[in-house]
Amino acid sequence: MADGRSDSAKEEEDAKVRILIEKGKEGKKEMIDKDKEKSPTHDKETHGTSNDIGRDTPIEQVKGPGVLERAKEEIEAVVEAIHPKK
Repeated sequence: MADGRSDSAKEEEDAKVRILIEKGKEGKKEMIDKDKEKSPTHDKETHGTSNDIGRDTPIEQVKGPGVLERAKEEIEAVVEAIHPKK
């Protein structure tokens, strides 16, 4: 006991250090989870140009064309194929 502390005080300090390390790990995990939750939602269709949309992006966070808009695009494509612009 060169530093003048008893074994019980040393053990108590070691326990406090372990608790602080565990709390730090938990805090880090919480911050990572919060970052994942804050991923942006898209109000407009991105046409595949957004870099923050990947395979793991939930469907609720991605805006796609509506049924009528998609039908309009398909009809325009058929008309363009039959009667191309000059």
